[in-house]
Amino acid sequence: MRFTAIGGMALAALMPGHLAFAIIDTSDVDSYLMQDMETALKDLEPVLTAGNLSSALADAQVLRDGLQYTHEYFVAKGAEDAVKIAIEGRATVERVFTAIEAKDLDAAIKAARDTASNCKACHEIYKP
Repeated sequence: MRFTAIGGMALAALMPGHLAFAIIDTSDVDSYLMQDMETALKDLEPVLTAGNLSSALADAQVLRDGLQYTHEYFVAKGAEDAVKIAIEGRATVERVFTAIEAKDLDAAIKAARDTASNCKACHEIYKP
């Protein structure tokens, strides 16, 4: 019994990021919006790579709107970590817009990848 407890603690020490699940009910999240954001996120880098700026702007707008919703949602839930992630995500999406406006596709692609990393960070804590 004691060996199991020690083994469990050792395992927990090796995997701290995987055990940081939030205890907030997210069953009322707008799952359709989350699906739209996922689709936009998957589409964003390829359309940027292809130079299709109008499609990239449309995808970025979906992400901007979704991250605004996410921010408000987690403010209402009192989830400070998710609020911070949403704020950071909004900043990365704004970088996409700025880079597109400057016609700097490399910077836009970098910002799109940073946005994807931001979304992943939240989903590692708040499993849909």
